[in-house]
Amino acid sequence: MRRYADATDAEQLIGPRGTARDSILDPFKPYLLQRCAAGITGTNQLLAEIHGHGYTGCERTLRRWLISVRGSNAAAPPQPPVPKTREITGWIMRPASKLAAADRAQLDRLCSLCPDLDAIRDLAHGFTDLVRTRRGDRLDAWVKQAEQGTVAEIRSFANGLRKDWAAVTAGLTLTWSSGAVEGAVNRIKMIKREMYGRANPDLLRRRILLAD
Repeated sequence: MRRYADATDAEQLIGPRGTARDSILDPFKPYLLQRCAAGITGTNQLLAEIHGHGYTGCERTLRRWLISVRGSNAAAPPQPPVPKTREITGWIMRPASKLAAADRAQLDRLCSLCPDLDAIRDLAHGFTDLVRTRRGDRLDAWVKQAEQGTVAEIRSFANGLRKDWAAVTAGLTLTWSSGAVEGAVNRIKMIKREMYGRANPDLLRRRILLAD
């Protein structure tokens, strides 16, 4: 009655929601909105929290307000799909100059989310650079970096290189390779399989010579 008696015009009688009166929940709404934004929307949990801050209202008031808030929240945008393992491997092993801008952006995003993937990319680029440029003199530095890394599989690979160090260094330095020999051996094995293991060495030798 005092409110109506002291009002000088009708505008003073209109609250922020028309003629509705202030809610007992109003002082706690900023806190509740913050908790809802963080994903906490359970009525019982939020009721217990604001009770600890001095809320003396009922659960029904809170539930009605939460229903309106949940209905007004827009759905979160869907997360981009995770690329396949084969795609990620291709992006890492391909030279940066031959990588499309969209693929490079995807790889950078994934590496920012996964520190191990970022380390794998750096080590893979370092090793492929050794192979392409024949810089065997940098192999020791790469192996030390790999052994200090967090990826167990790459540490194991680096340890394996040390077991045949001279051959690996030569392969990454010299222009000579055993590729031609391996190709000839593979061709001989193919000819042998064609005879289903029934021919003696003399026939195998003649077939190899005639194949040339």
